[in-house]
Amino acid sequence: SFAESELLQSDGSTSLDVLEGAARADPDRVWGMLSGRIEPPFGRRDIWLRSWMRGRLSGRKGSIMPAFPMGVVLEWVAERPGERAAHLAGILPDDFEVLRPFLSEYGDRDDVREALEENLLGGAWLGPGAGESRAKAERYAGLRGGEGDARVASWLNDILERIDRRIDLVAEEDMRAA
Repeated sequence: SFAESELLQSDGSTSLDVLEGAARADPDRVWGMLSGRIEPPFGRRDIWLRSWMRGRLSGRKGSIMPAFPMGVVLEWVAERPGERAAHLAGILPDDFEVLRPFLSEYGDRDDVREALEENLLGGAWLGPGAGESRAKAERYAGLRGGEGDARVASWLNDILERIDRRIDLVAEEDMRAA
């Protein structure tokens, strides 16, 4: 009943606490309910729900996505990969334990790479953002060293290049402003 109720139209902690508990207790069933709410067409509640799943909802700690078995999530994507792969890439949290199996399956798709870049690197990159992006680059570079999956390694190389370009742009803008 959560999927159709008005309880999911705000970030009320009681409804989320119940839903998080249910997701941890029966992740397959809850994924089946949530997955129907995160694909187009989107409504207000659906946008809020996707933000919660990404771990970007104020007042909440982290994403609920690690609670769901990636095998179940990937089966859902595989039903309609042309529609769902890039869409899911826009929802996934910046958690390599969640990203890696997804990238292993869909990391060679341009639409997935673009959606992940927007999701993980989006937002302002001015001023302090350069420091944040350097930290992110260091983390991804550390992951790249031992990566044996070609799709994942390729994505890591690509995202590191994109971060480096963004850092260079910020540095150029800082020099012009000085």
